[in-house]
Amino acid sequence: MSVPELSPREMNVGEVYVRWYAQWGSNAVWGQHKHMNVTNDDGDIAFVNVQLNCGGGSSVTSAPVTLQVLHSPGISPDGTACLSPNVGPALNITGGRWYFFELHVRVGSSNNALIEGWQNDCGPTASFNCGAAPTRRWNYPNINLPGNANGSQIQTLWVENWCSAVPACSGDGARWDMIKVATAGPIGFSGASGPSNTSLRPATGATALSGTIAGRVLGSVLAPRPAIRGFLIVVVLATPVLIIVAFYALRRTRSRR
Repeated sequence: MSVPELSPREMNVGEVYVRWYAQWGSNAVWGQHKHMNVTNDDGDIAFVNVQLNCGGGSSVTSAPVTLQVLHSPGISPDGTACLSPNVGPALNITGGRWYFFELHVRVGSSNNALIEGWQNDCGPTASFNCGAAPTRRWNYPNINLPGNANGSQIQTLWVENWCSAVPACSGDGARWDMIKVATAGPIGFSGASGPSNTSLRPATGATALSGTIAGRVLGSVLAPRPAIRGFLIVVVLATPVLIIVAFYALRRTRSRR
């Protein structure tokens, strides 16, 4: 499935931070599972995608988290890689627990691009606690993220629940909460002081995505199965703030990856 054409494009920036919390059901089993995609307005992974069990040959109930790149000359012979944590210990995902994520992406084609990532285990809903501070686990500076034939700037963020057919996924998830996007950061935990910007704040502890965008109330949006579907966050730059202005549920099968 290709990304819907945005006309005019609502975002065209070289750097972005995005923070969110996610939980999968206690019955979750992961194949190769795409979770958050920073891209242009194409259905490809133009820059980076948070992926569970990246390149895995079998389904798992404890999923390693990597940052997948498909267009990064020099990072490997063919420019593709599943980047494991390199500055903090790996933290696998298991069902029934909430996780904090933050991703920082700066694009570039002269060894000046950057990918950083933070991840914390926040425990089950009943004893939600993410710890004292976000834990940085990925830091890949001085790389190349030139984009693809459809553009060299960040234009869309895919909040994904896509899974490979083989190995297969099953069970419930993902559930999303406290999504926030900015051009300055890190953003940090929900409720902490951080960059001044508009955030998408679903109800605390929500088991479905809900909230307001640009003053409009969203209905609950939940992908109850790891079927091939996703969500698209469209954001607009209001210097120096990124404001989420639309959120679409997308249910057609992706034809490109």
